[in-house]
Amino acid sequence: MLNHRIMELGLLMFLTGTSEQTLDTPLELDIPLDCNINQNCWVVNYFDQDPSDKAADYRCGPHSYDTHAGTDFAIPDLAAMREGVSVVASASGTVVGVRSHMQDISVAEIGRSALKGLDCGNGVSIDHGNGWRTQYCHMRRDSIVVKTGDRVDTGDKLGLVGLSGNTVFPHVHLSVFRGDNKVDPYSVNGELSCTGTPEFLWASHVKSDLKYMPAVPYIAGFTAERADSKKARNGSYHDKIFDVDTPVITFWVDHYNLRKGDKLTMSILAPNGEVISENTNTMDENKARWFQFIGRRKPKSGWPRGTYMAEVKVYPFDQDSSAVRRKVVTLEIE
Repeated sequence: MLNHRIMELGLLMFLTGTSEQTLDTPLELDIPLDCNINQNCWVVNYFDQDPSDKAADYRCGPHSYDTHAGTDFAIPDLAAMREGVSVVASASGTVVGVRSHMQDISVAEIGRSALKGLDCGNGVSIDHGNGWRTQYCHMRRDSIVVKTGDRVDTGDKLGLVGLSGNTVFPHVHLSVFRGDNKVDPYSVNGELSCTGTPEFLWASHVKSDLKYMPAVPYIAGFTAERADSKKARNGSYHDKIFDVDTPVITFWVDHYNLRKGDKLTMSILAPNGEVISENTNTMDENKARWFQFIGRRKPKSGWPRGTYMAEVKVYPFDQDSSAVRRKVVTLEIE
């Protein structure tokens, strides 16, 4: 589940005495990960702009949760985390806070009380001047390569994405501060913009890459068993070997940010183009994260040799067919 509540405590060095004039000086932000956005990293939770006990992202959608005061950039799975994905400075500034000793373990395993209020986990805080500051949470233990007082430029490595603090999936939580207040980089004035164009803090060269993205089939693959979400999210299905006698071929997909009414189609095609498994369903409720799979048992004669293609398509309920989200994976049987 992604609806864990994050209160970023214990890392921050609050800066005071800034004037309204300096706070109005614009800040431009770059992507806080060294990754290919929407290919091997994704924005999966936005800032909660609803002041009630409900939640709404800046486009009035459900892709947030109550009191979430930041932007979450996720990576594919725990295998990617172990390999290492760099967290980088979104803007130039001076490091004013660091923590790096906390263990990388899901809060679902240890419980929130074990965090002792350090919900941010390992992280870095950077002062950008003029009253602006950013904070990077849930970083990997002992991976941080900067120290308090260091000067960093936009894109400089700070450390690695981890699983520390109050989280259940590997990502970096980016918080932006203007004075003592947290700011949504997608809507600087904190207003909902259901149909209009909000004021972004994102630099011009990344605005199009960071456009609002509901319905994200972010990882997919094949396995030779009934697919299990924990194994998929751990990266356990990487590099599996298939042959003509593999007992079952299963195509699995993990999604972020599905909404009620979104239509999903999945299919597996044999080397000759024959459909060997397919499924279509429509979401009956919003899902922050959703795992699904289809498959087929080995035919008596064994699997034909060649290239198998599996495809998932997500049709957002409120957009035309040009907005379909599509992911394709292939499998070779020699």
